[in-house]
Amino acid sequence: MERQFYTVQEVAEITGLSEPTIYRGIHAKKVPTLPKISTAERIPKWWIDQAPQPPQTQVRQD
Repeated sequence: MERQFYTVQEVAEITGLSEPTIYRGIHAKKVPTLPKISTAERIPKWWIDQAPQPPQTQVRQD
């Protein structure tokens, strides 16, 4: 069974966004979370599926 909620660290690894960026989104109410379970924020999988991806850098081939 696939998990439905992930920690900030896991979301950062999956999306390529930094943890501070995710926390800023949480505080700005742009990233949904469950009510805190202990000290960890939990982010729903549906948000990860539609989360913005960081821009891809391309290496020039000269």
